[in-house]
Amino acid sequence: MEYLQLMGIKNNDITSWDFESIKAELEEKLKLYENIVYTEENQKEAKKDKAELSRLEKDINVCARAYKEKCLEPYNRINIEVKEITNIISNYKGVIDIAVKEFDNKRKESKKAEIKAYYDKKSYNLGNLAEKLFEPVFSLHPKWLNITTSQKQWQEDVLSAINKADSEIKAIKDMNTPYETSLLDVYCRSMSFDEVLKKKEEYTQVTDRAGLDMTAPLPEKTDNNKRSADSEEGTVLRIYATQKQLGKICDFMQAIGVKYDFL
Repeated sequence: MEYLQLMGIKNNDITSWDFESIKAELEEKLKLYENIVYTEENQKEAKKDKAELSRLEKDINVCARAYKEKCLEPYNRINIEVKEITNIISNYKGVIDIAVKEFDNKRKESKKAEIKAYYDKKSYNLGNLAEKLFEPVFSLHPKWLNITTSQKQWQEDVLSAINKADSEIKAIKDMNTPYETSLLDVYCRSMSFDEVLKKKEEYTQVTDRAGLDMTAPLPEKTDNNKRSADSEEGTVLRIYATQKQLGKICDFMQAIGVKYDFL
């Protein structure tokens, strides 16, 4: 292909082009290549033909981009001013958002306090676990803080949650297991009776491997279960543990018949 030049493209001003004439001229010149066959002998010609078409395509795109930039010049100038104005608006929207968020947080805090007061009044049957259970129960019901959740609705939900917790705590205590303290701790953290059953199974497997008879009656939790560290049979043992870990250790010691005392 010789240097391909289209008569319709006389300058770089794309607005002066007659596109219909250019298309007709291009199609006429390219008819020569509709049925062309390239072989090993004319591979160089094929590469030249493709390069020439690529050059023409590039020239046209350069003119198109130049025209686009020219068209965008007025818009770009105005857009700078527009952005300055919209930035001012955005800043004030941010101030409003902060104020609304602060108001909403205060509303939620007030409503949570109201829910807590109602819970405290109604959860007497949960005993010393009531306080510990509030946050886990509350976290399961985020809708309580919604504006659309009425007082009647969240009060019904609170009573339902308390009754459910009371029933499941009684079920844990009825297991008559030496791991009661640990299982109650699991329940208070997860609010899931299924998790309690899983943990109980884990403890059972451990005691089975240790050859402990868990069917034997548990010793009564009285002062008689303790031995003084000053007795001949006693051994002083210092344990560094969290309160939760200490509860689990005491559970296990009781399960295997170890008597203990707190100094």
